[in-house]
Amino acid sequence: MITRLGVFIFLVACLRVPVLASTDCIQVSVDVPKSLREADLVFAGILRKNEADIRLTFQGEKIWKGPSTGSRIVVYAVGLPSLDSHHFKEGEKYLMFAKVLSLEERESHGVGPDESVAYGVARGCGSPPWPLALSRELDRLAKPRNPQRR
Repeated sequence: MITRLGVFIFLVACLRVPVLASTDCIQVSVDVPKSLREADLVFAGILRKNEADIRLTFQGEKIWKGPSTGSRIVVYAVGLPSLDSHHFKEGEKYLMFAKVLSLEERESHGVGPDESVAYGVARGCGSPPWPLALSRELDRLAKPRNPQRR
């Protein structure tokens, strides 16, 4: 009898964990000039490959800041995923403000030495981290350019 009761209590506890561990997804307005200053790479592009919502490969269309050495841009989603995390969809266009990954972030995401520079973005919740509508403000702050085609 104790074993069945123990299993029942365990199951009820497991069912309650998501409620107890849930977080509210809070969206805040983006300070575009500050975000542009703090980012190492700012671009808009279409997501071509999503590897487990960690390694994201984009077809770059417009770059406001950072190198434009090719149209293929790889970015890593940094931070622990949650139920509220935004899930990037292949074929959709995104605006990204990325920073160069630290050595620790590179190691935790399995970035190999063949990627001399790796970029990361904070994992957002709910909707995409930066709405495409911010592109207009970026156009006023920095001259956009097309990535070089290889």
